[in-house]
Amino acid sequence: MVRRRLEAMSDRFERELRQALRPVEPSANFAERVLARLPQGAAPSAPAATPIDAHTGIRKRMLRWIPVALAASLMAAVLIRHELQLREEIEQGRIAREQLMEALRVTSEKLDVAYRAVNNQPARNLKSEPKSEPKSDETII
Repeated sequence: MVRRRLEAMSDRFERELRQALRPVEPSANFAERVLARLPQGAAPSAPAATPIDAHTGIRKRMLRWIPVALAASLMAAVLIRHELQLREEIEQGRIAREQLMEALRVTSEKLDVAYRAVNNQPARNLKSEPKSEPKSDETII
């Protein structure tokens, strides 16, 4: 019931508003009457800025900044992507270094085993022994 009343009131308000705002043709001598009321010898001046003109000026100033904002966003995206690539390359380098060190350790152990077998010496465990200076007759590989 309340809803129907609101709809009817809204419809009635819209009809009244449309009727009040409908275009009306001015009378035939309207322009002459307006010009007659102007003071004689008054130079026409520039029309005052309307809110629409002021709004348009603001919009134009804002539109000038759009390319700058887009360029800044693009630069930020490029720099962020570059930073991420650098971090990924550094991480891949660290992993490759760890793998290389492990491969060199395994190779050293295998070469030590082969050296001991050739020279009939007992094999030593490189992991458990403390590092020591090589003796003059030992070859460093």
